[in-house]
Amino acid sequence: MLRSTRSLRLSLTVALLALLPSCGGAGGTAVVPVHQSVPLTQLLHPSTPVVAFVDMDGVRQSPYYAPLRAALEVIPAAERAELERLMTILDRSDQLVWGYDPGSRQEALVNLVAFRGRFEQGDLSRLGPLPETATYRDHTLHGDGTHWAAVANGDTLLIGTSESVHDALDRLEGIFPGSGPTRPGYAEAAAEARMGSRDLSVVVLFSEELRAGLGDGDVEHVLRLNALHAAGSAHFRQGIELDAFLTTNDARAVQLLAHELRDALTEAQDDMGLTAVGATGLLRQVQVTEDGDTLRVSLRATDDEAQALVDNLGSLLRTLFGGAQGG
Repeated sequence: MLRSTRSLRLSLTVALLALLPSCGGAGGTAVVPVHQSVPLTQLLHPSTPVVAFVDMDGVRQSPYYAPLRAALEVIPAAERAELERLMTILDRSDQLVWGYDPGSRQEALVNLVAFRGRFEQGDLSRLGPLPETATYRDHTLHGDGTHWAAVANGDTLLIGTSESVHDALDRLEGIFPGSGPTRPGYAEAAAEARMGSRDLSVVVLFSEELRAGLGDGDVEHVLRLNALHAAGSAHFRQGIELDAFLTTNDARAVQLLAHELRDALTEAQDDMGLTAVGATGLLRQVQVTEDGDTLRVSLRATDDEAQALVDNLGSLLRTLFGGAQGG
């Protein structure tokens, strides 16, 4: 039970941080290590249906990143400790990629999270209790029985199932080539989501296994029968830009889903938490468009609106925690 709890906590934490974007040679001709030419998405298994990309270097350039980090300082140190350890990992990351495959038959909520940045073996201790060790070729992996982590070449941190970490190390070091996800529809969805050029990009392919894991509601039923793939992206610079789409096999499904989404957005405007941070005004600005067999959703918030959202969140945290300062 303890191992299962640790695995779940690590999975949820990494997944959450993922949905919030070296060296040359010596003498004569420069030697470029193989790993430098391997994009993080190419470390994923070809059948991976869910992929998220975060440009952490870009996110840190957002004018809202530093104020959000400062707002977290009001959380008491004891409650903030784990988050701070993981934020240190993000601070050392330039990019991260998260991959999930519900058909992998693994007891894990993530199959692979790959960070590109500046890492040391000691950084693995920031991920929480990883009491077990294993060796794969010349790499030492630390894990909890379900998830394993390894630092490779000083610039890549891998977390995932043992199989996915082993495969990623092989692709990273050129043991065998990595193509990245190759399911039908992935390339088109990733291109429309501008994966790699936006602060955050996500692609979801509705594989048979993913459909089977959906719930029993009306919306889930429509998605199970009709959804093909979805993607979205977000950019946080002078304001907030959000774009998403869902492609189906039936325009009638788009009409139903659009209706349900508009109703959900209207209901959300009465949510006390969203009201407290001033997000209800932004919800009214969400554009839902029916484009044949594709549902499109977009939001544009001005810099003033984004700054107000951050300020309101900070005020809410100060209220919740009584202005307590972490030490």
